[in-house]
Amino acid sequence: MTNLEFRNDIVVDLNFAYGSEHSIVNAARISLGKSKIKPLSDPINEKDKRFLKRLIRDYHGTPFEHGGFQFIIEAPLFVVHQLQRHRWSSFNEMSGRYTEFEPVFYKPKFFRKQSGKAMDYEFENLTGYQLEVAELDYESAIQHAMNKYNFLLQGEVAREHARMILPNSVYTAAVWTLNVRSLCNFILLRMDAHAQQEIQDIAKQAFTYLQEYFPNVANHYAEIAAIRPEFDLFDQ
Repeated sequence: MTNLEFRNDIVVDLNFAYGSEHSIVNAARISLGKSKIKPLSDPINEKDKRFLKRLIRDYHGTPFEHGGFQFIIEAPLFVVHQLQRHRWSSFNEMSGRYTEFEPVFYKPKFFRKQSGKAMDYEFENLTGYQLEVAELDYESAIQHAMNKYNFLLQGEVAREHARMILPNSVYTAAVWTLNVRSLCNFILLRMDAHAQQEIQDIAKQAFTYLQEYFPNVANHYAEIAAIRPEFDLFDQ
């Protein structure tokens, strides 16, 4: 029997950030001529901050493509699949063809139950006997799947076929690279209360990096998005 590890965390590590608020401002100001470009050594001043806010407010999205991030993600497959819905970014993921999956699986702190109509569900945590049964059934199913995965590998079944038996809760790793414009769009959609909690977790962690490396962009975007929930940097 394979020993399992259950986790309930999702990891978003910054590999590197590129560009700066200066590079965004300069990309926008080039439309006014080369003389408007400022040296990167100059500090961001109040005029620059107002300019960044105006760019966001007036839907000028392309300047925000001149800075961005590369993240290393550790998450279960079902979360990474949601992440890959955001196509204005680049992904490379750990391959189950070239390496064997570790027996590490996601298990939420609390299983949730849902009620209501599709696209408008309400959730609450299971408790008591319901929660106990759900946890036992969940762990038992994963144990069975992982045992069979290893049996297939031991029987010389190729990894690319053996992996098909694994649940969506198995952990994988991915490199995720995207620009500030794309990240703001992702944050807008996935920090929303209607998004699944696990993908909200990635959005919240990514937003802390946006605040660290592009603080004025993060603050202005959050302010305008809160006022205009339909706001989207991809609108134009």
